Amino acid sequence: MLSTGANIAAVVLAGDHRWSRATFDRLFPRPLLPVVQSPLICYALRWLRDAGVRGVTLCANSTSRQMRHCLGDGGTFGLELSYYEDKTPRGAAGCVHDALLDRQAETVIVADSTVIPRLDLRRLLAQHADSGAAATVVVGDEPLARCDDEPHAVPMGVYVFDSRAVTHVADTGYQDIKELLIPRLNAAGEHVELFESEAACPRVTSIETYLAANAWMLDVLLDAPGELSGYRVIGEALVHPEAAIASSARLIGPQAIGPGVEIGPNTLIVGPTVIGAHSVVQRGAVVARSVIWEHCCVKSDSFVDRSILSYHATVAPRAVLYNTVEVADISDGSAPSLSQGG
Repeated sequence: MLSTGANIAAVVLAGDHRWSRATFDRLFPRPLLPVVQSPLICYALRWLRDAGVRGVTLCANSTSRQMRHCLGDGGTFGLELSYYEDKTPRGAAGCVHDALLDRQAETVIVADSTVIPRLDLRRLLAQHADSGAAATVVVGDEPLARCDDEPHAVPMGVYVFDSRAVTHVADTGYQDIKELLIPRLNAAGEHVELFESEAACPRVTSIETYLAANAWMLDVLLDAPGELSGYRVIGEALVHPEAAIASSARLIGPQAIGPGVEIGPNTLIVGPTVIGAHSVVQRGAVVARSVIWEHCCVKSDSFVDRSILSYHATVAPRAVLYNTVEVADISDGSAPSLSQGG
């Protein structure tokens, strides 16, 4: 655990940007995309909490209201969450600078909300302190982004800054970390340390990396099933006790089946697949390598492969979906369940 007397602040960058007009980028704020029954941002929050951090500032933009609705004051996580809304925009470094204007922290931990951190935070902080660096950049292999078997050391969206680093961020204008702050520190003769993470830290940047992150987390959770509280392991599946699975249904490969899910007779579910709470897969349907969010319905004899079904989406009987994002027309502001928030 971190020392309770340590003057450390933690910032999670949770601003959402519509990078394209693709359906995936318009689905939901990226930090709130459900990854194996939890909003993506929850993995960064749990990582901080488990290392002993208690206070976290979320830097968001127009999505602040949805963040507050979903995460509240952080009590579900054993954290104290505060919110800073970037209205300009100011960029990642600018948000960190502005969010800490009233704080006197000596050390600042910064994590992107689209990253699933698995590295040892205490070792990271120790290396940062020992190096005397103004900034430490976490680098490592990005397993979800590469197309070959060769490892690629890239920034992983996790940083540690000394308070003096933040003084190099301008008070106005767009201020990025990688493109502006780090070069500015180098130009000023400040030491920038690299921390090589031995643990993979998947990052969600596209539909491909989103599906891969779900598959990756399924493997992690099946190796440590207690991390997904309340679920039991049946073969290669993590199944909530409130799910109803017909005796003739076949489950093949890693998957997570949430509370209230109904899997009908003669269905085939092929992993890696995640089926969110209160979704229904009807008689004779096949679902493979897909992520189904909450309150969806896959109707009888349909086929769904490498696809995403967003909240309340319905697949028609005997329909065929491949590499598709299926969206329901809803306007009730539904947010991911926090049943696994703790």
